[in-house]
Amino acid sequence: MDAARRGRSLGLAAGAVTMATLAALSVASAQSSSGPRAPQSQPATRSITVAATGDVLVHRRVVASVNAHAREGGFRWVLAGMSALIPQEDIAFVNLESPLTESFRSPENATPPVLGAPTTYGADLAATGFDVLSVANNHAFDQAGDGLAITLDAIRQAGMLSVGAGRSDADARAPVVVTRGGVRVAFVATTERMNNGSSPNRAGVRVFMFDAAAVQRALTEARARADLVVLSIHWSHDFVRSPSSDQRRLARQLVQWGADVIVGTGPHILQEVERLPSPRGEAVCAYSLGNLISNQGYRYRVGRALDDAAMRSALDNPMTRDVVLLRVSAETAPNAVRITGLEARAFWNENRQQGDELRLVAMRAVPQALRDERLAVIRRTLGSAVTVVP
Repeated sequence: MDAARRGRSLGLAAGAVTMATLAALSVASAQSSSGPRAPQSQPATRSITVAATGDVLVHRRVVASVNAHAREGGFRWVLAGMSALIPQEDIAFVNLESPLTESFRSPENATPPVLGAPTTYGADLAATGFDVLSVANNHAFDQAGDGLAITLDAIRQAGMLSVGAGRSDADARAPVVVTRGGVRVAFVATTERMNNGSSPNRAGVRVFMFDAAAVQRALTEARARADLVVLSIHWSHDFVRSPSSDQRRLARQLVQWGADVIVGTGPHILQEVERLPSPRGEAVCAYSLGNLISNQGYRYRVGRALDDAAMRSALDNPMTRDVVLLRVSAETAPNAVRITGLEARAFWNENRQQGDELRLVAMRAVPQALRDERLAVIRRTLGSAVTVVP
Protein backbone atom coordinates (compact mmCIF):
# COMPACT_ATOMS: atom_id res chain seq x y z
CA MET A 1 0.00 0.00 0.00
CA ASP A 2 1.35 3.46 -0.95
CA ALA A 3 0.59 6.70 0.87
CA ALA A 4 1.66 10.04 -0.60
CA ARG A 5 1.56 12.61 2.19
CA ARG A 6 3.97 15.38 3.23
CA GLY A 7 7.10 15.52 1.09
CA ARG A 8 10.78 16.01 0.56
CA SER A 9 13.08 14.50 -2.11
CA LEU A 10 15.73 11.82 -1.62
CA GLY A 11 18.71 10.14 -3.33
CA LEU A 12 22.37 9.21 -3.86
CA ALA A 13 24.38 8.39 -6.95
CA ALA A 14 26.48 5.25 -6.73
CA GLY A 15 27.69 2.74 -9.28
CA ALA A 16 29.96 -0.23 -9.48
CA VAL A 17 33.60 0.51 -10.23
CA THR A 18 33.44 -1.64 -13.33
CA MET A 19 30.48 0.24 -14.74
CA ALA A 20 32.09 3.61 -13.99
CA THR A 21 35.28 2.53 -15.73
CA LEU A 22 33.45 1.31 -18.81
CA ALA A 23 31.48 4.56 -18.98
CA ALA A 24 34.68 6.61 -18.81
CA LEU A 25 36.32 4.56 -21.57
CA SER A 26 33.23 4.93 -23.73
CA VAL A 27 33.20 8.72 -23.35
CA ALA A 28 36.96 8.95 -24.06
CA SER A 29 36.58 6.86 -27.21
CA ALA A 30 33.70 8.97 -28.46
CA GLN A 31 35.63 12.19 -27.85
CA SER A 32 38.71 10.95 -29.75
CA SER A 33 36.67 9.88 -32.77
CA SER A 34 34.12 12.64 -33.07
CA GLY A 35 35.27 15.52 -30.84
CA PRO A 36 34.10 16.64 -27.39
CA ARG A 37 30.59 15.70 -26.28
CA ALA A 38 28.30 17.11 -23.59
CA PRO A 39 28.79 15.49 -20.18
CA GLN A 40 26.45 12.61 -19.48
CA SER A 41 23.84 13.30 -16.80
CA GLN A 42 24.26 11.49 -13.50
CA PRO A 43 21.39 9.92 -11.52
CA ALA A 44 19.75 12.59 -9.35
CA THR A 45 20.19 12.18 -5.62
CA ARG A 46 17.17 12.55 -3.36
CA SER A 47 16.97 13.16 0.37
CA ILE A 48 14.54 11.94 3.02
CA THR A 49 14.37 11.94 6.82
CA VAL A 50 12.67 9.23 8.84
CA ALA A 51 11.90 10.20 12.44
CA ALA A 52 11.40 7.35 14.91
CA THR A 53 10.69 7.08 18.61
CA GLY A 54 9.93 4.37 21.15
CA ASP A 55 7.06 2.56 22.83
CA VAL A 56 3.59 3.97 23.51
CA LEU A 57 2.67 2.37 26.85
CA VAL A 58 -0.76 3.55 27.95
CA HIS A 59 -0.60 2.65 31.62
CA ARG A 60 -3.51 3.62 33.89
CA ARG A 61 -1.78 6.77 35.12
CA VAL A 62 -1.29 7.88 31.53
CA VAL A 63 -5.07 7.67 31.10
CA ALA A 64 -5.55 9.52 34.40
CA SER A 65 -3.37 12.36 33.15
CA VAL A 66 -5.26 12.44 29.85
CA ASN A 67 -8.58 12.65 31.67
CA ALA A 68 -7.34 15.29 34.12
CA HIS A 69 -6.34 17.49 31.17
CA ALA A 70 -9.29 16.77 28.89
CA ARG A 71 -10.07 20.46 28.45
CA GLU A 72 -6.49 21.09 27.34
CA GLY A 73 -6.54 18.37 24.69
CA GLY A 74 -6.25 15.14 26.66
CA PHE A 75 -3.77 12.77 25.01
CA ARG A 76 -2.72 15.53 22.63
CA TRP A 77 -1.77 17.62 25.66
CA VAL A 78 0.30 14.69 26.99
CA LEU A 79 2.22 14.45 23.69
CA ALA A 80 2.30 18.16 22.84
CA GLY A 81 5.97 18.54 23.76
CA MET A 82 6.90 16.35 20.79
CA SER A 83 4.26 17.37 18.26
CA ALA A 84 5.77 20.83 17.94
CA LEU A 85 9.17 19.31 17.12
CA ILE A 86 8.34 16.70 14.46
CA PRO A 87 9.25 18.39 11.16
CA GLN A 88 6.35 18.21 8.74
CA GLU A 89 8.51 16.79 5.96
CA ASP A 90 9.74 13.85 8.08
CA ILE A 91 8.06 10.45 7.90
CA ALA A 92 7.37 9.80 11.58
CA PHE A 93 7.26 6.28 13.04
CA VAL A 94 6.30 4.97 16.50
CA ASN A 95 5.74 1.60 18.16
CA LEU A 96 2.17 1.33 19.46
CA GLU A 97 2.43 -1.11 22.35
CA SER A 98 -1.11 -0.58 23.66
CA PRO A 99 -4.11 -1.78 21.64
CA LEU A 100 -6.58 1.01 20.93
CA THR A 101 -9.48 -0.54 22.79
CA GLU A 102 -10.26 -1.62 26.36
CA SER A 103 -13.29 -3.72 25.45
CA PHE A 104 -12.02 -7.27 25.80
CA ARG A 105 -9.71 -7.38 28.84
CA SER A 106 -9.56 -4.94 31.71
CA PRO A 107 -6.19 -3.12 31.62
CA GLU A 108 -4.25 -3.91 34.78
CA ASN A 109 -0.80 -3.66 36.32
CA ALA A 110 -0.20 -7.40 36.32
CA THR A 111 2.99 -9.30 35.48
CA PRO A 112 3.10 -8.79 32.58
CA PRO A 113 0.65 -5.88 32.50
CA VAL A 114 -2.44 -5.94 30.32
CA LEU A 115 -2.58 -2.83 28.16
CA GLY A 116 -5.39 -1.06 26.34
CA ALA A 117 -6.28 2.53 25.47
CA PRO A 118 -9.32 4.44 24.23
CA THR A 119 -9.80 4.15 20.47
CA THR A 120 -9.78 7.96 20.19
CA TYR A 121 -6.06 7.97 20.99
CA GLY A 122 -5.44 6.99 17.36
CA ALA A 123 -6.55 10.42 16.15
CA ASP A 124 -4.38 12.02 18.85
CA LEU A 125 -1.29 10.17 17.63
CA ALA A 126 -2.04 11.32 14.08
CA ALA A 127 -2.45 14.90 15.27
CA THR A 128 0.92 14.65 17.01
CA GLY A 129 2.49 14.00 13.61
CA PHE A 130 2.93 10.23 13.31
CA ASP A 131 2.53 8.54 9.92
CA VAL A 132 3.35 4.85 10.47
CA LEU A 133 2.68 2.73 13.58
CA SER A 134 4.13 -0.70 14.29
CA VAL A 135 1.77 -3.06 16.10
CA ALA A 136 4.22 -5.99 16.07
CA ASN A 137 5.14 -6.27 19.74
CA ASN A 138 4.51 -8.48 22.75
CA HIS A 139 1.32 -6.61 23.78
CA ALA A 140 -0.38 -6.87 20.38
CA PHE A 141 -2.94 -9.42 21.63
CA ASP A 142 -3.54 -7.88 25.07
CA GLN A 143 -7.10 -7.12 23.92
CA ALA A 144 -7.34 -10.37 21.95
CA GLY A 145 -7.62 -10.67 18.19
CA ASP A 146 -10.82 -8.62 18.07
CA GLY A 147 -9.06 -5.82 19.94
CA LEU A 148 -6.17 -5.83 17.49
CA ALA A 149 -8.64 -5.67 14.59
CA ILE A 150 -10.24 -2.60 16.18
CA THR A 151 -6.77 -1.10 16.62
CA LEU A 152 -5.91 -1.55 12.95
CA ASP A 153 -9.19 0.10 11.95
CA ALA A 154 -8.58 3.02 14.33
CA ILE A 155 -5.12 3.62 12.88
CA ARG A 156 -6.48 3.60 9.34
CA GLN A 157 -9.43 5.85 10.19
CA ALA A 158 -7.01 8.36 11.76
CA GLY A 159 -5.16 8.59 8.43
CA MET A 160 -2.07 6.64 9.50
CA LEU A 161 -0.62 3.32 8.35
CA SER A 162 -0.08 0.21 10.47
CA VAL A 163 2.62 -2.38 9.89
CA GLY A 164 3.35 -5.78 11.41
CA ALA A 165 -0.20 -7.15 11.61
CA GLY A 166 -3.04 -7.95 9.23
CA ARG A 167 -5.92 -10.24 8.35
CA SER A 168 -3.50 -12.96 7.24
CA ASP A 169 0.15 -13.88 7.62
CA ALA A 170 0.78 -12.41 4.17
CA ASP A 171 -0.82 -9.10 5.19
CA ALA A 172 1.12 -9.00 8.48
CA ARG A 173 4.42 -9.53 6.68
CA ALA A 174 3.76 -7.21 3.76
CA PRO A 175 5.80 -3.98 3.55
CA VAL A 176 3.95 -0.69 3.87
CA VAL A 177 5.29 1.93 1.47
CA VAL A 178 5.10 5.68 2.04
CA THR A 179 5.98 7.91 -0.92
CA ARG A 180 7.07 11.42 -0.10
CA GLY A 181 8.76 13.88 -2.41
CA GLY A 182 9.29 11.15 -4.98
CA VAL A 183 11.04 8.90 -2.44
CA ARG A 184 9.60 5.49 -1.60
CA VAL A 185 10.17 4.34 2.00
CA ALA A 186 9.11 0.79 2.89
CA PHE A 187 8.36 -0.27 6.48
CA VAL A 188 8.44 -3.85 7.78
CA ALA A 189 7.74 -4.75 11.44
CA THR A 190 8.25 -7.96 13.40
CA THR A 191 8.41 -9.12 17.01
CA GLU A 192 10.35 -11.87 18.74
CA ARG A 193 7.93 -12.13 21.68
CA MET A 194 4.19 -12.30 22.39
CA ASN A 195 2.58 -12.21 25.84
CA ASN A 196 -0.82 -13.62 24.97
CA GLY A 197 -0.15 -16.11 22.23
CA SER A 198 -0.09 -15.84 18.46
CA SER A 199 -2.50 -18.62 17.58
CA PRO A 200 -5.37 -18.01 15.10
CA ASN A 201 -8.17 -15.92 16.63
CA ARG A 202 -11.80 -15.22 15.86
CA ALA A 203 -10.98 -11.96 14.08
CA GLY A 204 -8.39 -13.74 11.93
CA VAL A 205 -5.75 -11.09 12.72
CA ARG A 206 -2.13 -12.17 12.59
CA VAL A 207 1.08 -10.56 13.86
CA PHE A 208 4.46 -10.90 12.14
CA MET A 209 6.32 -13.15 14.57
CA PHE A 210 10.03 -13.18 13.87
CA ASP A 211 11.13 -15.96 11.54
CA ALA A 212 14.45 -15.51 9.75
CA ALA A 213 13.30 -16.85 6.39
CA ALA A 214 10.06 -14.84 6.47
CA VAL A 215 11.88 -11.65 7.45
CA GLN A 216 14.37 -12.15 4.63
CA ARG A 217 11.51 -12.55 2.14
CA ALA A 218 9.75 -9.44 3.49
CA LEU A 219 12.92 -7.36 3.21
CA THR A 220 13.53 -8.63 -0.32
CA GLU A 221 10.01 -7.55 -1.28
CA ALA A 222 10.48 -4.18 0.44
CA ARG A 223 13.80 -3.66 -1.33
CA ALA A 224 12.14 -4.21 -4.72
CA ARG A 225 9.43 -1.66 -3.96
CA ALA A 226 11.34 1.16 -2.27
CA ASP A 227 14.37 3.43 -2.21
CA LEU A 228 14.82 3.12 1.58
CA VAL A 229 13.79 0.18 3.79
CA VAL A 230 13.00 0.58 7.51
CA LEU A 231 12.71 -2.53 9.69
CA SER A 232 11.15 -2.34 13.14
CA ILE A 233 12.05 -5.27 15.38
CA HIS A 234 10.72 -5.83 18.91
CA TRP A 235 13.48 -7.75 20.67
CA SER A 236 15.63 -8.11 23.81
CA HIS A 237 14.11 -7.75 27.31
CA ASP A 238 13.06 -5.07 29.77
CA PHE A 239 15.77 -2.63 30.96
CA VAL A 240 18.68 -4.38 29.22
CA ARG A 241 21.22 -1.58 28.76
CA SER A 242 23.26 -2.88 25.80
CA PRO A 243 22.58 -4.98 22.70
CA SER A 244 23.84 -8.55 22.87
CA SER A 245 26.42 -10.00 20.50
CA ASP A 246 23.61 -12.04 18.92
CA GLN A 247 21.65 -8.85 18.24
CA ARG A 248 24.67 -7.21 16.67
CA ARG A 249 25.17 -10.20 14.38
CA LEU A 250 21.47 -10.23 13.49
CA ALA A 251 21.51 -6.50 12.73
CA ARG A 252 24.30 -7.04 10.20
CA GLN A 253 22.38 -9.92 8.65
CA LEU A 254 19.23 -7.80 8.38
CA VAL A 255 21.21 -5.14 6.53
CA GLN A 256 22.51 -7.79 4.11
CA TRP A 257 18.89 -8.87 3.50
CA GLY A 258 17.82 -5.34 2.64
CA ALA A 259 17.26 -3.16 5.73
CA ASP A 260 18.69 0.37 5.62
CA VAL A 261 17.33 1.58 8.97
CA ILE A 262 16.68 -0.80 11.88
CA VAL A 263 14.48 0.53 14.69
CA GLY A 264 14.70 -1.65 17.78
CA THR A 265 12.04 -1.58 20.49
CA GLY A 266 11.26 -3.60 23.61
CA PRO A 267 13.78 -2.85 26.41
CA HIS A 268 11.94 0.39 27.39
CA ILE A 269 15.26 2.22 27.70
CA LEU A 270 17.62 3.71 25.13
CA GLN A 271 20.51 1.73 23.69
CA GLU A 272 23.30 2.47 21.23
CA VAL A 273 22.75 3.75 17.70
CA GLU A 274 25.31 2.23 15.33
CA ARG A 275 26.29 2.95 11.74
CA LEU A 276 26.74 -0.24 9.71
CA PRO A 277 28.29 -1.04 6.34
CA SER A 278 25.75 -2.07 3.73
CA PRO A 279 25.79 -3.56 0.22
CA ARG A 280 24.07 -0.31 -0.75
CA GLY A 281 26.59 1.91 1.05
CA GLU A 282 25.52 2.65 4.62
CA ALA A 283 22.87 1.58 7.14
CA VAL A 284 21.99 2.41 10.74
CA CYS A 285 20.70 0.37 13.68
CA ALA A 286 19.04 1.94 16.72
CA TYR A 287 19.06 -1.08 19.03
CA SER A 288 16.40 0.36 21.32
CA LEU A 289 14.55 3.67 21.26
CA GLY A 290 13.11 3.27 24.75
CA ASN A 291 9.68 4.69 25.56
CA LEU A 292 7.67 7.54 24.10
CA ILE A 293 5.20 7.67 26.98
CA SER A 294 4.64 5.45 30.02
CA ASN A 295 4.20 5.43 33.78
CA GLN A 296 7.59 3.83 34.31
CA GLY A 297 10.36 5.34 36.43
CA TYR A 298 8.01 7.57 38.41
CA ARG A 299 9.86 7.11 41.73
CA TYR A 300 13.08 8.58 40.35
CA ARG A 301 14.29 12.01 41.46
CA VAL A 302 17.25 13.93 40.03
CA GLY A 303 20.58 13.09 41.64
CA ARG A 304 19.31 9.91 43.29
CA ALA A 305 21.99 7.19 43.37
CA LEU A 306 20.74 3.87 42.03
CA ASP A 307 22.08 0.35 42.42
CA ASP A 308 21.67 -2.43 39.85
CA ALA A 309 18.42 -3.62 41.43
CA ALA A 310 16.86 -0.18 41.05
CA MET A 311 18.02 0.03 37.43
CA ARG A 312 16.09 -3.19 36.78
CA SER A 313 12.96 -1.75 38.36
CA ALA A 314 10.15 -0.37 36.21
CA LEU A 315 9.36 2.10 38.99
CA ASP A 316 12.86 3.46 39.68
CA ASN A 317 14.88 3.40 36.45
CA PRO A 318 15.17 6.97 35.09
CA MET A 319 16.19 5.71 31.65
CA THR A 320 12.56 4.66 31.13
CA ARG A 321 11.77 8.40 31.12
CA ASP A 322 14.52 9.44 28.68
CA VAL A 323 12.82 10.00 25.32
CA VAL A 324 14.30 10.79 21.93
CA LEU A 325 12.99 11.44 18.45
CA LEU A 326 15.73 9.93 16.29
CA ARG A 327 15.91 11.62 12.88
CA VAL A 328 17.73 9.51 10.29
CA SER A 329 18.52 11.52 7.16
CA ALA A 330 19.55 9.67 4.02
CA GLU A 331 20.36 10.14 0.35
CA THR A 332 19.52 7.45 -2.16
CA ALA A 333 19.93 6.56 -5.80
CA PRO A 334 19.16 3.21 -7.46
CA ASN A 335 20.41 0.54 -5.04
CA ALA A 336 22.50 3.03 -3.08
CA VAL A 337 22.00 4.63 0.33
CA ARG A 338 24.11 7.09 2.29
CA ILE A 339 23.25 8.11 5.85
CA THR A 340 23.79 11.87 5.93
CA GLY A 341 22.64 12.69 9.45
CA LEU A 342 21.69 11.16 12.80
CA GLU A 343 20.04 13.60 15.17
CA ALA A 344 18.25 12.80 18.44
CA ARG A 345 15.87 15.40 19.81
CA ALA A 346 15.73 14.80 23.55
CA PHE A 347 12.65 14.83 25.78
CA TRP A 348 11.77 13.94 29.35
CA ASN A 349 8.69 12.05 30.48
CA GLU A 350 7.48 14.30 33.28
CA ASN A 351 5.78 12.01 35.79
CA ARG A 352 5.06 13.26 39.26
CA GLN A 353 4.49 10.61 41.89
CA GLN A 354 1.63 12.60 43.42
CA GLY A 355 -1.21 13.79 41.19
CA ASP A 356 -2.02 13.25 37.54
CA GLU A 357 0.76 15.24 35.87
CA LEU A 358 2.26 12.96 33.24
CA ARG A 359 3.40 14.37 29.90
CA LEU A 360 6.28 14.79 27.47
CA VAL A 361 8.41 17.91 27.72
CA ALA A 362 11.35 18.96 25.58
CA MET A 363 14.60 18.43 27.49
CA ARG A 364 15.50 22.07 27.03
CA ALA A 365 12.47 23.00 29.15
CA VAL A 366 13.29 20.94 32.27
CA PRO A 367 15.27 22.30 35.27
CA GLN A 368 19.01 22.71 34.64
CA ALA A 369 20.21 20.02 37.05
CA LEU A 370 17.88 17.42 35.55
CA ARG A 371 18.72 18.49 31.99
CA ASP A 372 22.47 18.21 32.56
CA GLU A 373 22.12 14.80 34.18
CA ARG A 374 19.84 13.28 31.57
CA LEU A 375 21.59 14.72 28.50
CA ALA A 376 24.88 13.24 29.70
CA VAL A 377 23.22 9.83 30.03
CA ILE A 378 21.49 10.05 26.65
CA ARG A 379 24.67 11.08 24.82
CA ARG A 380 26.70 8.34 26.46
CA THR A 381 24.02 5.74 25.71
CA LEU A 382 23.32 6.58 22.07
CA GLY A 383 27.01 6.93 21.24
CA SER A 384 29.13 9.24 19.17
CA ALA A 385 27.33 8.56 15.87
CA VAL A 386 24.34 10.64 17.03
CA THR A 387 24.05 14.39 17.59
CA VAL A 388 21.80 14.95 20.63
CA VAL A 389 19.73 18.13 20.59
CA PRO A 390 17.99 19.30 23.81
